[in-house]
Amino acid sequence: MANFRVLDFRHRQLKLDTAQEVRDLFQDVALDQVEVLRMSGNTISAAAGQELGELIRKMPSLQVAHLSDIITSRTIDEVPPAISAICDALLTCSRLVELDLSDNAFGSRVAPTLVPLLSGHTGIQVLKLNNNGLGPEGGRIVASALLNNARKAANEFDSEGSKLRVVVCGRNRLEDGSAPLWGEVLAAHKNVQKVKMVNNGFREDGVLAIAQGLLSCHDLRHLSLRDSTAHNFDGTNSARGWHVLADVIQRSTSLEYLDLSDANLTAEGGSEIIESLSSTPHPDLETVLLENNDLNNSHFARLRSILNTHLPALALLDRTSH
Repeated sequence: MANFRVLDFRHRQLKLDTAQEVRDLFQDVALDQVEVLRMSGNTISAAAGQELGELIRKMPSLQVAHLSDIITSRTIDEVPPAISAICDALLTCSRLVELDLSDNAFGSRVAPTLVPLLSGHTGIQVLKLNNNGLGPEGGRIVASALLNNARKAANEFDSEGSKLRVVVCGRNRLEDGSAPLWGEVLAAHKNVQKVKMVNNGFREDGVLAIAQGLLSCHDLRHLSLRDSTAHNFDGTNSARGWHVLADVIQRSTSLEYLDLSDANLTAEGGSEIIESLSSTPHPDLETVLLENNDLNNSHFARLRSILNTHLPALALLDRTSH
């Protein structure tokens, strides 16, 4: 049998309808040697998903599973059993560290099939759930699973805590209804280094909840909350969304990437964000994206004045519209 450390079937546009078609795809592969599995850009039926799950169970060395865009054209009756079989199998892969399930239209109905894996596998370091149509309800289901994961990790790893380092969960319309739970998730997974939660419909309460969770992430390096609303312009909230964001930025001296574009920052909010950068040096910050906010030349003059002393690595500063 051939020894393949990396199995790459990406973007072949395969329509896998039967278990036999999946077996044929993996024929003559030493499954126990596979460390990376890339299946993105194909489509898998319920039967095919169940067979793929059986094969994954025979991959004890599996570390990376790229399974984005694998249910296109499948009916709502096909998707849950396929995803459930795959996720249950991945739970048995003790070495799994990276999981990408992006661009699969799960919605809130399919979200429960992710729960055993997301709550039970404490070895995952990189989790990508982008563009899954979760909505607030599905977002709460996923967040609750990740919160249980953090509790399990605390028991398993004691002071070391959670191994989760990257959370990508954008374009899911999580909205303010699920934001408090996501804030708890980030606070519990305090070792997270990258958070990308763009285009989720967060308004001011949602931004506050996420930011309050981020205050616990002591080694935050990449933060993207593009297309959120740090200010509702209703004048009723004294704890503006940017207040806590500014605290997060000030504390996160390991930041390398910051994206607050389209965040409804007013001139006051922009000033507070920029002052958070000027109050403490950020020696590794290479990219700052603040376009489509109410900022003016004085804001960027202030940034220029601290380039040498506080932002020596800055290579990209974008204030323009795309």
